[in-house]
Amino acid sequence: MTQTATEYYVVRDATTKKCTIVDREPTTTTTVVDNGIFKTRTEAETGMKSMKVCTD
Repeated sequence: MTQTATEYYVVRDATTKKCTIVDREPTTTTTVVDNGIFKTRTEAETGMKSMKVCTD
């Protein structure tokens, strides 16, 4: 039996330098910030607020 758990990623766009939360693995134009993988969107939103690169 396989579980499919959704993960949320805090990613930073290389061009715009903006952080966003996505629910699928990052593409080549974005990179995961710090340890930006979370179990829920709420955790991702909270985590993103504490990431220096996202708050500058």
